[in-house]
Amino acid sequence: MRSIASPLLAALALALAPAAAAQAAVPSKLSYVTGLAGTHPQVHVANADGSGDVRLGPGADALISPDGTTVAIVTPYTRRGTSLVVRPAAGGAARTLLRAAQSLGPLVWSPDGTRLAVTVNLVDTARLLVIDVASGARHVVARGQIQGASFSPDGERIAYARSAQRFDRGDIYVARADGSGAHAITHDGRSLYPLWGPTRIAYTHERLRRADAPVYQLRVMRPDGGGVRQLTHMRIPRLLSGLTATAWSADGRRLLAEYGGQDTSEAWTVDVASGRARDLTGRLDGVIGRGLSADGRTVLVQRGFFDDPRHQSIATVPFRGGRATVLVRRGSLPSWGG
Repeated sequence: MRSIASPLLAALALALAPAAAAQAAVPSKLSYVTGLAGTHPQVHVANADGSGDVRLGPGADALISPDGTTVAIVTPYTRRGTSLVVRPAAGGAARTLLRAAQSLGPLVWSPDGTRLAVTVNLVDTARLLVIDVASGARHVVARGQIQGASFSPDGERIAYARSAQRFDRGDIYVARADGSGAHAITHDGRSLYPLWGPTRIAYTHERLRRADAPVYQLRVMRPDGGGVRQLTHMRIPRLLSGLTATAWSADGRRLLAEYGGQDTSEAWTVDVASGRARDLTGRLDGVIGRGLSADGRTVLVQRGFFDDPRHQSIATVPFRGGRATVLVRRGSLPSWGG
C-alpha cells in the first residue's frame, strides 16, 4: 500500500472541506492547485467542467468561496512564514488577511462567503480564527488543539472540536462567529471533526484501542447537542481509523466522508437514513473526496496518491459510484463554488 497522507492531517484537512451550500445542482466554478511537487505551486480557477482556466498566482492551498467569486489562498511557506490572501476568482490583485510564522489551515468559508475560519498552527498549540473578509477584522474563537470547524447554515455560529493539549480528550463546542458565547455541546471527551448540515451536525466519535489506531464512527446531533444518533457501525481493521464527515447534501440525506488511517485516505459515501457507508469507487485507489453537489448526486474528487502530485488529477464521480469524468489533469486540492 502506498503512502497518501498521515491519518491525522488527512482527516483534519478533509473534515474541513466545503459543505454543499451552493444552490445549483453542480457549482459553476472550480479552484485547484498545480505544481505541488515543485517549488512554485500555482492556484487556478476554471469552469466546473475544467474549461476556461485562469491562473491566479502562487499558492500551496486554496478554497473558492461558496458563491464562486473569491478564492482564499495559503501562500507557499518561506523562511518568513506564510500568508492567507484572497483574490477575485476572475483574476486580480491579492489582499492579505493574515501572516503567520507557522503553518495555516485548514480553511473554511461561511456559507454566505463573508467570513473565513482558519487554524493558525503554533509549536505546541493552535488558534482558531474567524476573519471578516471585507474588513479584515479577526476574532479568536478558540485556543488549544483544534480538530475540525464548520459554520452554521446562516454563518452566524461556528462549531469546532477542541482539546486543551495534544492527545487530550476533545469535545465539540458552538460559539458565535466573533467567538462569544462558546459552550460545549458534547461532554464525552471523544467527539471530533464537526460538520454542520442543514438541520444537524455530523461528527466523529472516537473509541480508543490499545496499541492501535482509534476507531472513528459517525454520529449526528442537533446543534444544541441533543438527539444524538450513531450513523455508522463499521468494523475497522488494525492501523485504520474510520470516517470523518466532509460534506452534506442540501437535503441532509447524504454525506460525503473520508476513510482514514495509516497510509490511507479514501472517499466514502453515507446514506443518512440507513447509515449505510461504502467506498465511493469500491477499491483502495487514493481517491479523496473534496466536494458534494447540492443535490447529492456528484462527488468532486482528487485522484492519485498523495505522495505523487505529478500524477494527481481532478474528476467527478457519481455518488452511487461509476465512471469518473476527468476535469483537470495534473491538478490537486480542488474545491467547488458558484
